[in-house]
Amino acid sequence: MTVILLALATTAALAEQVFMKRPGVILREGPASTTKSLATLDKGKNAEVLERQGKWLKVKAGELTGWVGAGYVDAKKPDASLGDLGDPKASEASAGAAAKGLGPLAAKYAAQNNMSSANFDKMLAYRNNVTPQEHAQFEKEGKIGSGKVSK
Repeated sequence: MTVILLALATTAALAEQVFMKRPGVILREGPASTTKSLATLDKGKNAEVLERQGKWLKVKAGELTGWVGAGYVDAKKPDASLGDLGDPKASEASAGAAAKGLGPLAAKYAAQNNMSSANFDKMLAYRNNVTPQEHAQFEKEGKIGSGKVSK
């Protein structure tokens, strides 16, 4: 009994811990960007690595289990600086983007293009309600893509 408990304690101690390198890391149902989004993880959120598959990691983050791209995590907890929040003079839209987990590039894009919070809400609704297969079909049909933004 003591040997089994010692083996279990050793295994738990060897579990690899990783941290999200940026805000809005998407936790997915499977090891592909086309699989269903389960949640977004905050910068600095820790997770235990359960499995590796190519450039994907199956992780347990709190009560959630899913897959994240290996490039979005690091063994070292990131600095809690404000660097990912973008320009302190960012527009309402860029602040909204950061708060909604769209990340610093989306916030920068929004600020440069004077996008409103309402437009971000539309983007989020689209992202959360369209399957990857539907998105690929829309793109194939030319209904979405560069220059296809409706106002």
